[in-house]
Amino acid sequence: MTRREDAVYEAALMYYLQDETMEAIARRMAVSRSTVSRLLARARETGVVRISLQQPGESSRAVSRDFERHFRVHAHVVPVREGATDVQRLEQVAVVAGRLVSGWMHPGTVLGIAWGTTLSAVTAHLTPHPCPGSAVVQLNGAANPVTSGIPYAGSIISAAAEAFDSSVHHFP
Repeated sequence: MTRREDAVYEAALMYYLQDETMEAIARRMAVSRSTVSRLLARARETGVVRISLQQPGESSRAVSRDFERHFRVHAHVVPVREGATDVQRLEQVAVVAGRLVSGWMHPGTVLGIAWGTTLSAVTAHLTPHPCPGSAVVQLNGAANPVTSGIPYAGSIISAAAEAFDSSVHHFP
């Protein structure tokens, strides 16, 4: 590991497992509190730290169960605050989906994805980590080589493959 990676891990260890305050970590590491904050953010971004929440209510879990019962498809319902705009909804779903997909990727995994506005947003939130022998396969062709306001289909598929050091299989 590099010195930066060591610092990210050390700060995360002290903060999340030893319940140290950012001030205490800053003193021990001889850095500023804002540096500790950036190290902790980097730990979350790179997957050194993975945070999961268990919702106390039943709302999204109940919707997921109903969806599974009616359509026989396992769904993950992302709760979004009341009054959120379409852009805010998309971003919230993309953050959660990016983390979920990143957690599912392991060596040898084959990830099949389509393309579009949502997947463009999701690929921006993937947590990169190498998955030797994995592949990203495009599931539907691109009808138009000209952009429609989102990145080209090929760049979305390639970005997903790059996040996991996977081979990419386009479907033109």
